[in-house]
Amino acid sequence: MAAPNNRRVVLKRASLGTTSLLAGAALTGIALSYLYRRSKDNNGGDDRLTHHVQPTADADAYRKAKLISARNAGAGAKVLKFRLDHGQTLSPLKPFVHVQVKGVSMDVPPEYPFGLKVEQPYTPITAAKTDFEILVKNYPVDAKTHEKNFRKGITSRYLLGLQPGQTVDVKGTLVTCDDEVLRDAVMARKFVGLVCGGSGITPALQLLSRLTSADSARRFSILWSNRSLDDMFFKKELEGITKSMKNVNLRYTLTRMAPPGWLHDMGRVSKDLLRARMPPPSPDTIIVVCGPDSFVEAVAGGKKGSDGKWRGPIGGFLKDLNYTSEHVIRL
Repeated sequence: MAAPNNRRVVLKRASLGTTSLLAGAALTGIALSYLYRRSKDNNGGDDRLTHHVQPTADADAYRKAKLISARNAGAGAKVLKFRLDHGQTLSPLKPFVHVQVKGVSMDVPPEYPFGLKVEQPYTPITAAKTDFEILVKNYPVDAKTHEKNFRKGITSRYLLGLQPGQTVDVKGTLVTCDDEVLRDAVMARKFVGLVCGGSGITPALQLLSRLTSADSARRFSILWSNRSLDDMFFKKELEGITKSMKNVNLRYTLTRMAPPGWLHDMGRVSKDLLRARMPPPSPDTIIVVCGPDSFVEAVAGGKKGSDGKWRGPIGGFLKDLNYTSEHVIRL
């Protein structure tokens, strides 16, 4: 829906079949899934969006999925709807899972005459029976540096360039994070900080939506970083959820451009900004960091493995501020 983003993708030479894994995940669309289904329920309902799909025999097996439709989502992003071939289905859709999508991109330099295989995880916005939707954000090509940096955003451009009827390979759903473990960790602390970059706001929204609005004992501090106001896909959804909650301190920071009269922060997330906006480290504090890999690395350190899970000690700005693994969860 996932989040500016230095997302890394898996690239393979199509002609040789060699593999180069670059870790990358974008948790995009989790919160929108919840809100979209709730909206449908409140407006007559749509059974396709409110029931889990039946599990497939092997969620790790790639299957063909055909593009059915594409609709604009603003700021250059689109929601793409796919349908699995031969009546196959995804395993049940639940929080913090993703599908793996791959295909062959021809948007490459001449030395790749057969194109490059591209592969990237996406969080489904909706899934029902044989259909699923993902949100894909466009990353425009810089003509001056395209030959050198053509890999940046290559999977997104490939998917956005598909026409209805064309197919991709997909497998899933695959577990990204243990939802219950995360929820229990948050529920056990009095002070909860959410540090989000771009589309990383979506797992934070999902987490907030699962917590009771009547919970007056817990205090939330939310810091969401974007390039500009136009990039804030889920601003209304976030403000709608937090408005119903108590003791929420919601702050935005813009790294490129701010509108006149902007009352929030400016600049990238930094040690000073975190010190000012997040609860200090204590046994009652938990900080959840979610966003593009480069964002999470800068804020909390570590490396994401090919399975989508973060490993390594806590580092980055939070380590400098004396937070430890007891205080930090990376998504």
